Amino acid sequence: MEELVTVRTYTYAYEAALAKSRLQSEDIYCFLKDELTIQANPFYSNALGGVKLQVPASEVRRAVDILDTMSERSIGDQPKTISVHTANGMIDECPACLSDEVSPVKKASMRIFGLSLLFLGFPLPVFSRMYHCYNCGRDIKVLRSRGNRKP
Repeated sequence: MEELVTVRTYTYAYEAALAKSRLQSEDIYCFLKDELTIQANPFYSNALGGVKLQVPASEVRRAVDILDTMSERSIGDQPKTISVHTANGMIDECPACLSDEVSPVKKASMRIFGLSLLFLGFPLPVFSRMYHCYNCGRDIKVLRSRGNRKP
């Protein structure tokens, strides 16, 4: 058996599992060192140095290239917040990636928070209702459509 070399370390086991499955889809043998220990007790992650993704020494260059392209596939310069108009003010799927992994969240309005602190001397916490897509990481501001309004 060829010597295994650590190509990446991850804080959480699920992050390492995603990278491992990507490498395995390219027919690269890989092993997650300390995966089960960190799954059993996540607080040991820093002490152990995280979950180590290891590949054979002959496959290091190819594995690093694949993992680099994985990290480049982030949303980059696309907007983090999108606005959509709906009749009832609710959505079932992300308009950007069409994933159904969306849930409502409340985001604090930092503008009103800062202005109230400046002018009133104390902060007024004002929250806006948004949705967050856990697939692409975008926040979705949903605006209610009134009548026959053009988007």
